[in-house]
Amino acid sequence: MRFRDRTHAAQLLAARLKGEYAPPFVICGIPGGGLAIARVLAHELQVPLTVAHVRRLFVPSAPLSSFGALDERGSAVLDPAAVRALKLTLADLEHARTRAWRELHRRSALLRDVMSLRDLATHRHVVLTDEGAATGFTLLAAIRAARRLNAARVSVAVPCASEPALERVVREADDVVCLGGSDGFTSIAGCYKRFEEEAPEHAHRLSGAVPHGTAHGGATRPSLTPR
Repeated sequence: MRFRDRTHAAQLLAARLKGEYAPPFVICGIPGGGLAIARVLAHELQVPLTVAHVRRLFVPSAPLSSFGALDERGSAVLDPAAVRALKLTLADLEHARTRAWRELHRRSALLRDVMSLRDLATHRHVVLTDEGAATGFTLLAAIRAARRLNAARVSVAVPCASEPALERVVREADDVVCLGGSDGFTSIAGCYKRFEEEAPEHAHRLSGAVPHGTAHGGATRPSLTPR
């Protein structure tokens, strides 16, 4: 399945979720394209919008080769096969972690008007979403973060995913909805006719798209303290 753009993908996903989940639940987007998907889902389904502060890990010499992800507490989920393939040293891993940490700080500041996952996850049904899943490690980091926050149920809903990513996510989420399946998956961008990078600088617009009844008062920025 190929989508016109993120809005089209999110509208189709929202239609599917209406038959899958009954409120109350919260939609939680991964910063970037995932938050664009989450905004539409929250609006269409009239449920609260939250953000999961996670960031993929990579080295500058191979920016397209992610080897894991970092969450807002500093907990990392690593892909051992990618670490071996990239021949990463402990110093490489620490440098990548530091870069991801700085980016998490930057994005959390830009998204301070959007409720954080930690503000709404406890004893809630959390539906995590992204624009797609190529490796699945960013979603794994978000799933584990939601578990630590004592979410009652953790679901994943994405427009498209690779087979390895689906296998990883299915093992850890309570349930998974994927529109496109994994047949013929080559990249997330390849699943869209129009696919532009979604800069976090644009995400401040999301604060005005939170459905009625989602409180902003008292929400705080994530405290990004390394473990």
